[in-house]
Amino acid sequence: MGGVPSIPTDRTRTVQVIGAGYSRTGTVSMALALERLLGEPVMHGGTQLFGREDAYVKLWCDAFANRDNKPVLMKLLREATAGFAAVTDVPTNAFIAELVELYPDAKVVLVTRDPDRWFNSMQTLLKDRYGSMSVLKALLWPCPGWRWAPTWFRYLQIVESTRLGPAMTRESILIHNEWVHNHVPKDRLLTMDLKEGWEPLAKFLDKPVPNEPFPHANDGEAMQKFAKGVFRTAMLIWLGVFGGVGLFALDSSTIIAARSDQLHDAAAVETTEMDISQQQDFLPPHEADISQGPDDTMGGFDGASEVASSNGGFHHQQSHSLDHSLAGSLRQDEESPSRQTPPVSGSLSRPASGLSNPAPPPYNDYRPSSGDQSNGRSHVVIKVGMVGDAQIGKTSLMVKYVEGSWDEDYIQTLGVNFMEKTISIRNTEITFSIWDLGGQREFVNMLPLVCNDAVAILFMFDLTRKSTLNSIKEWYRQGRGFNKTAIPVLVGTKYDHFVNFPIQDQEEISNQARRFAKAMRASLIFSSTSHSINVQKIFKIVLSKAFDLKCTIPEIENVGEPLLLYQSV
Repeated sequence: MGGVPSIPTDRTRTVQVIGAGYSRTGTVSMALALERLLGEPVMHGGTQLFGREDAYVKLWCDAFANRDNKPVLMKLLREATAGFAAVTDVPTNAFIAELVELYPDAKVVLVTRDPDRWFNSMQTLLKDRYGSMSVLKALLWPCPGWRWAPTWFRYLQIVESTRLGPAMTRESILIHNEWVHNHVPKDRLLTMDLKEGWEPLAKFLDKPVPNEPFPHANDGEAMQKFAKGVFRTAMLIWLGVFGGVGLFALDSSTIIAARSDQLHDAAAVETTEMDISQQQDFLPPHEADISQGPDDTMGGFDGASEVASSNGGFHHQQSHSLDHSLAGSLRQDEESPSRQTPPVSGSLSRPASGLSNPAPPPYNDYRPSSGDQSNGRSHVVIKVGMVGDAQIGKTSLMVKYVEGSWDEDYIQTLGVNFMEKTISIRNTEITFSIWDLGGQREFVNMLPLVCNDAVAILFMFDLTRKSTLNSIKEWYRQGRGFNKTAIPVLVGTKYDHFVNFPIQDQEEISNQARRFAKAMRASLIFSSTSHSINVQKIFKIVLSKAFDLKCTIPEIENVGEPLLLYQSV
């Protein structure tokens, strides 16, 4: 936690502790304390709502919207809290009675605070909290996760008005505390002040008292600083959308775009199939390779694990250049087997992915920046854009790659969604920064945000809907207008359904996709999110082309199989 949203991996875990304290009563400190005592992920609402992906934040908006439909509400609350050992702060403290019922074995902790000090600390939040929501909503609209803030702010205001009265006063916290006492069984409730430290909390939870100071997070100033950062980022995004200036071109903390002369050189030519640009051949590959592992399991490369993934935020990294350390790492080292923890330095064996060669490729032109290494580690960020019609599976594929899970009820993207996945190969960390554009035509003006500075653009279509393949022509034309050097990849989704089509229909669509890919000078990959077909290989091929590495994953050319064609582009 601690400013970074916890994302539980075991969703069968249920809530053990419900933090019932009102906002500004030390909810961050309590969350850190509970995480220390329980040793499991704790949900601090504010951190989650401003740090998670669109789908998760919208889930809470749906919960507020269904607060009068108890069966639906309880289902949404269970989904939103699954995997967390404890919850604190908004929005969960607006659903205390429901959570007490949903988790009958959970204990409840109510943190109190002096009403005057509490109200004073709330003033900075209150003065603009329910101001011009229409302006705020418009400003945050292109920002994944953040765009829902005005919605859940408004819902929260309605709930608070019902429980606490129409105006926030010094008595509001007392009313809230009394409400908690009236709705929580006494044998499940602890009322405490953070000044009391570990002892009452540890005793209540039947845990040993830690031999360390009780956490203290003074988040008032941090909250104001964070809010300014949100607005600054939103303004930069709008400048990128309407001014034709990429977000990362305006900020010194920029996502890397690999050298254009190592990617594609665009040369406009006419084709009989599409009026698009045809590009020159790649430079000869260096003597390194990426080979196929045993299967298409989750992880940055087959046979190795991811070390970190973060979702739904605008995470900026310093500009980097590819150097010998990366090339060497890609040749001979494997990813750390740990998850969510940076790998330790040391000698590691050759990876299952098959990256190997006795000598590094000549990347003499690359000069690492000052931010390129930390404790001897290199960090490279590869921005990947995803474009295509609505409801073709872009978001599902992104989530599958980053989180290793797939939800067929995943919420349709409105605007732009964003996730990251970091893999580690010895002394090199490689972060895929993935930008998913909603396919509705009203979001086409946000295309620069997704395409600018992208190392690769995935032009995606639904194999079961030929119209989405026909749309690729226009997506390609517009995408290349903003970025002529990005690596194009043509991705067909929902292969698991497509394979059940009559063979003549499969052949027709496959041949058309081949023609499009040839005209685009793009790799062609058929994938299935639900069956984990070629999901990993998409990003392996992007990596190999971004750094001009020879990729030895076998191609698949036969109709009726998941096509995988990339070597001739």
